[in-house]
Amino acid sequence: MFEQIRTFSAASQQPIFFVSEELEREKARYYDLLNGVRGEKPDWYAWIKFFLEASLRMAENLLEKLHQCEALARRGASQLSTENEKRVWFYSFNAPQFTASDAASACDITPQTARKVLGKLGSLELIYTDKVTHRNKKYYNYEVLRILNQK
Repeated sequence: MFEQIRTFSAASQQPIFFVSEELEREKARYYDLLNGVRGEKPDWYAWIKFFLEASLRMAENLLEKLHQCEALARRGASQLSTENEKRVWFYSFNAPQFTASDAASACDITPQTARKVLGKLGSLELIYTDKVTHRNKKYYNYEVLRILNQK
């Protein structure tokens, strides 16, 4: 299972580590320490220590999100019976908003198979799609989006 998640995750070209997110929380301190490295007696130690501590907090936050996503993947996979269902489920972690065509292409299955699998994932409430649209439906793994968007 984890090999499949890693395969899909490796395809992602988006950065996942944003120290700026953590630095924004302590903006005044950040600028004060940054200004402290200028001039004749720069205090590099304080700046580097602050930056490394911010990086550590960000890494710990990302690790917690990873654990939450892993638990979600396991819970969902335990409800699935076919390899195609699991492949599409794991794909939704790499692309939490996608179409049946996207899933078919990424998972190397036919669009018809993708729609059938997505119907099952929807009936299990693992993913969501609106009930009104019939063509070019978008599917969402809102649980992954929620985990990724939490502070």
